[in-house]
Amino acid sequence: MKKDLLEKLLTLNIHLRNENGGLKVNAPKGTLTKELIAEINENKPYLLKLLASNIKIPKAAVAEDYSLSPTQYSLWFIHEHLGGDTAYNLTATLKIEGDLQPEILQKAFKNVIATHESLRTQFVIKEDGTVRQRILPNAEIQFALNYEDCSKLSKDDVHQKLDAKYQTPFQLAEDLLVNASLFKLEADVHILLFVMHHIISDGWSLQIFTKEVIEEYQQLVSGEAHVAKKLSLQYKDYSEWLNQELESDAYANKLAFWKDQFETRSPALNLGDVARPKVRTYAGTLLHHEFSTEFTTQLNSFAKTQQLTLFMLILGGLNGTLSKYTNQYDITLGTTVAGREHPDLEDQIGLYSNALAIRTQFENTQTFADFLKTQKETLLKTYEHKEYPFHKLLNQLTLPNDASRSPLFDIMVLLQNHQTLHLNDQDALHNLTITEYDAVEKGVSQLDMSFVFIERNNQLTLSVEYNTDIYEAAFIQQLIHSFEKFVVAGIANPNASLSSISLVDATEKETICHQFNAKNKPLTHPKTVVDFITENAAKFPEKAALVSDEVEKSYAEVHIISNQIAQCLEEALHLQKGDFVGIALDGSVWSILTILGVLKLGATYVPIDPKYPTTRKEYIENVSNCAIIIDDTMLKTIQENRSNYNGDYVSKATQNATAYVIFTSGSTGNPKGIPITHASLVDYVTTFATYFEVNQTDRVLQQASIAFDTSIEEIYPILISGGTLFFYEEKADFHEMFASCENHGITLLSTNPYALQYLNQQYQDFTLNLRTLISGGDALQMDHIDTLHDKIPIYNTYGPTESTVCATYYKVTGNEHVIPIGKPIKNRQVYVLDTETAELLPIGFIGELCISGAGLTKGYLGNEALSKEKFIPHPFKQGEKLYRTGDLAKWLPDGNLVFAGRKDTQVKLRGYRIELGEIENNAQELEGISQPVAAVQQVNNEAAIVLYWLHTENSPSKAEIRTALSAKLPAYMIPSYYVALEKLPINVHGKIDRKLLPNFQLADGLIEAEYVAPRNNTEEKLVNIWKQILGVEKIGVTNSFFELGGHSLLAISLINEVNKEFEAVSLQIKNLFVSNTIESMAQLITVTSGEDITGDFEEFVI
Repeated sequence: MKKDLLEKLLTLNIHLRNENGGLKVNAPKGTLTKELIAEINENKPYLLKLLASNIKIPKAAVAEDYSLSPTQYSLWFIHEHLGGDTAYNLTATLKIEGDLQPEILQKAFKNVIATHESLRTQFVIKEDGTVRQRILPNAEIQFALNYEDCSKLSKDDVHQKLDAKYQTPFQLAEDLLVNASLFKLEADVHILLFVMHHIISDGWSLQIFTKEVIEEYQQLVSGEAHVAKKLSLQYKDYSEWLNQELESDAYANKLAFWKDQFETRSPALNLGDVARPKVRTYAGTLLHHEFSTEFTTQLNSFAKTQQLTLFMLILGGLNGTLSKYTNQYDITLGTTVAGREHPDLEDQIGLYSNALAIRTQFENTQTFADFLKTQKETLLKTYEHKEYPFHKLLNQLTLPNDASRSPLFDIMVLLQNHQTLHLNDQDALHNLTITEYDAVEKGVSQLDMSFVFIERNNQLTLSVEYNTDIYEAAFIQQLIHSFEKFVVAGIANPNASLSSISLVDATEKETICHQFNAKNKPLTHPKTVVDFITENAAKFPEKAALVSDEVEKSYAEVHIISNQIAQCLEEALHLQKGDFVGIALDGSVWSILTILGVLKLGATYVPIDPKYPTTRKEYIENVSNCAIIIDDTMLKTIQENRSNYNGDYVSKATQNATAYVIFTSGSTGNPKGIPITHASLVDYVTTFATYFEVNQTDRVLQQASIAFDTSIEEIYPILISGGTLFFYEEKADFHEMFASCENHGITLLSTNPYALQYLNQQYQDFTLNLRTLISGGDALQMDHIDTLHDKIPIYNTYGPTESTVCATYYKVTGNEHVIPIGKPIKNRQVYVLDTETAELLPIGFIGELCISGAGLTKGYLGNEALSKEKFIPHPFKQGEKLYRTGDLAKWLPDGNLVFAGRKDTQVKLRGYRIELGEIENNAQELEGISQPVAAVQQVNNEAAIVLYWLHTENSPSKAEIRTALSAKLPAYMIPSYYVALEKLPINVHGKIDRKLLPNFQLADGLIEAEYVAPRNNTEEKLVNIWKQILGVEKIGVTNSFFELGGHSLLAISLINEVNKEFEAVSLQIKNLFVSNTIESMAQLITVTSGEDITGDFEEFVI
C-alpha cells in the first residue's frame, strides 16, 4: 500500500517536505483529491520518517575558494568561451507606484546580498587553470542602486535604457553578479530592474530574491529593527557536497540510467527553413499566446480522466506535433526541475535547477491514449533520476561535436503554475503598488525554442522564446496552432492512431489541392517526339541537328538516316512494332540516330550503359526481354547496311505505345524497369521546351548517360525545337564539359549540383554563352552556387523517373537559405502525405512526396507487387493513381516545396539514383560479411557511400570487398569507405538505425580506420600537444578532438598549450568548435601567424 502511495505521488508530481515536524505538500493544481489527502494523512508518520532519512548536507570547511557545481561550470564555460555572455542574464522588472524611497531600497538590496553568499560570489581561474568560486566578505561589497531620472524621456527611450542594462555582460571574475537600476518616470512612478547572472541564480531564486528585497524594504521603511537572517546552508556547502555525492554508488546508478538512455542519440530536430549558423547563436525574441478557457478546461479534465498531470499531456502534445512536422518518432526535449528536494534548499538563492533530457520513443500506429501512457512512463522514469547534474552527464556521454546546437536537445518545455513574482501582500506595502513590468524585449534565446506554459486562474498561456537566426514568428505561430489542433483532435478521439490525426482543415486542403496544384491539360494533338523532329527536317533541312568532334548531321540527314535504321531493323533484323530493343551505346551522334530509328519502328528502346557489370547488363536484357541488343558491333553492321534502304519510311510510333524503359537502382538487389509512353514523353519535352523557351538558336550539350533520364531533357526538347545537340568525349571531367560549352557556344545545360559547384569556383577559367543552367539529380545547396547565380540564371529541378524526368521546377533567386525544389510543372500534381496513412499533411509538415499526373508510368516492368505498393489509388481523384516517391518534403506557404531527405534507403548521389539496399544485398553475398549497412555520409563536405558491417573473424579486407562489389555494381554505386563495427546501432523497434551509425572516420567499435599522419612541422607539434592533453597515443590529423574524447575542460587546457607553443597566435575555445582537427587547426594557425606549413607529404592507410 505504501509503495502504491509513493508511486501515486510520483506520478502526480506531488512533493512532500518536513516543515517543523509537519508535512508540507506541494502539488500541481487539481491533483489533490479528498481521498488522496486522507491517504497522505493516514500515512503521515511513515512519510515523515522517510523524509527524515534524507542525507544531511554538511557545511563546507572554511577555505579561500570552493569548487563549482557541474552546472555552474557549464555556464562559466559558455559565458567565457562560446559567446553566451548575456544569454544567461536573469532579470526581473517591476513597476512601482507610490512614495518610493530609493535610499531605503538600496539598503534592502544590501541586506539581502549580505544574507546570501551566492550573491557575493565571483569565479576565478587559479594558476593551475582550474576555475573556483570565491565568496567576497560583506565588508568588501560596494553595491549601489543605479538611479536615473527618465521623466523627460519617451517610453521608447526608457526601454532602450532598460535593454542596455539587461544586455550588459558581467565579468564573472571581477563583478558583483547582481545589479539593480531604478528609473524614475514620474514623481511617484518608477521602474525597478535587477539583473543576476544565472551562474548564481535560477528562476526559483529570482522569486526568493524579489520576495526578500520587498520584505526588507517594508521592515526598513516601517522603522522595524533589522534582524540579519541566518541561513542553515549556503550554496558553497551544496556545491562541495554535490561534487562528493557524484562519486557515490547512488549517483553511479543514476548515471548508468542516463548512459543507457543516450547510448544512441535521437536524430536532431530540423524544423526551420533557414540554414543553421555553424556556431550556435543566442539572438532571440518572445512570442506570447493565450489559449481559451475552454481549451484549458478540456486539457485538465482529460488529464484527470487519464491519470496524467497537465505537464504530461502538454509534453505528449508537443512531441506528437513535432513528429507530424518532422516525421520522426524518437524525440528528445528538455525540461527543468527545481533541484530543491532537500528541505534545507527551499529558501536558498543559487543555481539549484537541473535540466532533464526527456527522450520519448513512440510509434505512429499508437493510439493517442496509448501514446500518452508511453509519455507518462518515460517522464516518470526520467524523474526517478533527476538529481544527476545534466552538465556533468554531457561530459560522461560520447556525443558528436556540433557547435551549432545544444547537446541532446534544442527545445525546452516548462509548465509553471504561477507567473507573477512574490510581490507579497500589497495592502501591507507602505503607500506602494508593485506590479510586474514586462514590456521590455530581452533579445536573447538560450536554445532554439523554449516553450513556457503558464497556468493561472484556469487559464493556460504560452510564451515561446525562440532563436531569430533560425525561426520566424510566422512559423512559431503556426507551430502553436498545430499543437492546439493536435491535442484537441486527440482528446476528441483518444483511440485514434497518431497517424490518423489530421491537422488539415478544409481551407488548407483547397489551397494545396487546387491552388498549389493545377488541373491536367490533355494533349490536343496525336504527335510523338519523332513527328516533331520530322517536321523540323522539312522546315530547316540544312540546319545542324547533331554535332560531335567527328560527325555533324543536319535535320534532313537525321530524318533520312533514322528512317534507314528503322527499315534495316524491320527488314533485315525482323524487328516489329512493340519489340524491346537494348541500346548498349555511349552517348553519341549515332546512338541518338539509332534511338530515333527504334522509335520510328514503333519499338521501345532500353538504354544500357556499356560500362555496367556483365551481370547487371544481363539482368536488364532478360527482364525487358529485348529482341536485340544494339552495341558497337551491331551498330557497325547497321551503318554498313543502311545504304541498302531508301529512307522512305512512315513512323509507326503512337502516343499510347511505350517509348523507352529506363532501369534504376532497386532495393531488392536488382534494378527495376520503368516504362514511359510516348504521350508522357511528348508531354514532358514540350513542357520543358515551353518553360525554358527552347528555340532553334539554342545549343545543348549531351553529357548524361542515355541510361539516365537526364538525357531525355537533353536530347528531345532541343530537337523538337530546331536547335543543335552537341556531344563531347570526356564525360567524367567537369573541366572538359565546360570547355566544350565554351567551344560550342552552349546556351542551355542540364547537369548536377557538383558540376555547378565546380563552375562556381572556376567560372573565370571559361568564356561561356550559357543563358540557363538546370540542376537536378541531387540536392542543390546555396554554397554550390553562391557566386554563380548572379552570372547565369539557375533552376533547381526535381522528379523521379517514374513521373517522366521531372515534376517540379524552381528558379533560384539568390536569397534562399535552403533552395526549394519548386512548384509542380504542367500536368503534374504533387502532395505531401503522411508516410503511414497517406493522409494529406498541412503546409510546413514533413511527409512523403507523392506525384500524380500525365507523366506517371503505369508501373514497374514485370513487378506487379512493387507497382501495387508504390502506385496507390489517388485519395483525391477517383480512378487515378498516385506515386509514392519515398522522398520526404514539405510545402512552403508560397506553394514551393523543400526536399527533406529519404523515407527509405534510396538516395541520389552525384546525379545517380541509388538504392542502398541493392549495395547491401550484394555485400551480404560475400563470405565474412554480416549485416551490411550502406549509408551516405559527408566527408570533407562531399557526400560519399560508406559500407558498414558486423565484424567477424573472417571478414574480408576492404580491397577484397571493393573488388567483389565492382564485379556486380556500376562504379557510381561502389562504396568509398568500408567500416567493420563490433556492434550496429539498433532502434526502439529492434531495427538497424541508419541515423545513428557512427562517423566512419572515428567511432566506437571501429576496426579499420583511415589514419593521416602529420605532414609538416606545425601538424607534428599539434599532434604532440593533443597526445599530451587527450592521453591518446595515435592521433591522425583528420581526427576530431571531440570524437577522441575531448570536452570543455580539456579544450581549455588544449588551447592554453597551443597558444604557448605558437606565440604568434591567440586561439580561443570557440575556434576549436569549428577547427576541431589538427589539419584545420594547423591551417588556422598558418592564417593567423603567417607560418609556411607547406611541404611534401604522403597519406597512408593502416
